[in-house]
Amino acid sequence: MERAHEKREYSRFSFEKKILLKFEDDPTNTIEGELIDISFGGLNFFLKGSIDEDAVKQATVKFDVPFLFNQHLLGSGKVVYILPFELDKQNGFRVGIEFTEADKDVLLDFISQLSAIMLNQLRKKEGYGHTKFPPLTF
Repeated sequence: MERAHEKREYSRFSFEKKILLKFEDDPTNTIEGELIDISFGGLNFFLKGSIDEDAVKQATVKFDVPFLFNQHLLGSGKVVYILPFELDKQNGFRVGIEFTEADKDVLLDFISQLSAIMLNQLRKKEGYGHTKFPPLTF
C-alpha cells in the first residue's frame, strides 16, 4: 500500500531548522519541532517525545519557518501523516504537513536558494568548481 508521503508531487529539499507550530483549534498550544525537509507542497518535521497522535492527525497547524536573511515562511497546513522516527538518537515522530496556505513567492525564493546551495555543494564535491559543468548527454 502506498502511503501519502510516498506520492511526491514536488521535489523535497533537506533543511534543518527549528519550526514553531500552533494548533488552530488551540492557539495557546505552541510546540517546537525540527524541520527535516520542505517542498513547494509541504514540509515535514520531527517532534521529540510522545504526542497525542489522534489529536495531531486531526489538527490544522500554523507554522513559522525562519530562514535566510531574517525571512520567515508563515502559513498553515494539514497533517497528512505521523510516523515513529528517531533523530540524533532521540525518539519521536516525523510529521508531514501539506500546505493549505503559504506565501508561494517566499516559498519559491526559499526553495530557489536551497537549490543553489545544493548545486554549489555538488559541484565542489564532484570537483566541477563554480564555472565548469559536467558534459551533457542526450
